[in-house]
Amino acid sequence: MSNNNATPSGTPTGKSQIHLTRLFQDAFDKRQADRKEFIEETEATFRPFGKLVQGDPDIAKAAELARKRATSHVPKPAAEPVKRKVRSQKVSAEDVTRVAPFDWNWTWSATSGSAQIFIKSADQNTGNLSGQTYSGDNGGAGSVACAVGVFYQPTAANGLLDISAIPSISWWYNASQLFDGVHSRGFIGFYVGEYTLEGDFVQAVVDQQINLWDVSSHSSNSATNSGFPLLATFPVDNNHFYEVWVWARNDSEGVGGGFLNFSYSGGVTTVNVPEISIFEYSSQAISIATMLFWQP
Repeated sequence: MSNNNATPSGTPTGKSQIHLTRLFQDAFDKRQADRKEFIEETEATFRPFGKLVQGDPDIAKAAELARKRATSHVPKPAAEPVKRKVRSQKVSAEDVTRVAPFDWNWTWSATSGSAQIFIKSADQNTGNLSGQTYSGDNGGAGSVACAVGVFYQPTAANGLLDISAIPSISWWYNASQLFDGVHSRGFIGFYVGEYTLEGDFVQAVVDQQINLWDVSSHSSNSATNSGFPLLATFPVDNNHFYEVWVWARNDSEGVGGGFLNFSYSGGVTTVNVPEISIFEYSSQAISIATMLFWQP
């Protein structure tokens, strides 16, 4: 039997944050294993060629100039995103708009080699998220993620949940390479975890990762958007509760510099989440709407 007034027990907030951290760390560790294999293959390919041209002063001069230009493009912190005015918070049985302060914030980061995390911040009181990574002068990988989230338990036994947000966002990345592999990526989206009323994780019903950039070659770009729409719809029931997060992440990978080959990358993401809107449709309301739509 469902209980509309049930209150989740345990520490669901802590469990949610721990789950997100484990999810990102596992993915980072797997990517580092793949990256190590790729670097070994690349070094085996270019080592003989490097020995052949090592005594050529013109090639050495050109490679050093290219490497200096690449390392000079370490990203600077992006400007604070525009904070938009939002309506007052309203709460009803089926329509909820949450404005800051939100229920929770979460951050995560990981590095390998000489990679650096310059910024890692999430503020539930303002909805501001910031992250900055650099692969390092001597090669490595850096990843940073941050999020703000809210709690929601449906009122209907079964239904659909629409969630939306329109954060402002500013981002910048640079990827430089010469005869070596490089990777830089940034994304934003919704993450929604489903939990039992006792606080046990069931599944990720939404794992949205909208790429802001995703490059594996020499390039650089930046953008600012005062209203980046995020939308998701998924089935729910009141025997579970849901933790709705807006998250952002950026990754930077490079191998540093050799005599003839090098790669570096860096990225900055700043976000302001002014509100998270939730609208619940009961299965009964959906059935009535379907009948009216199909009525001859």
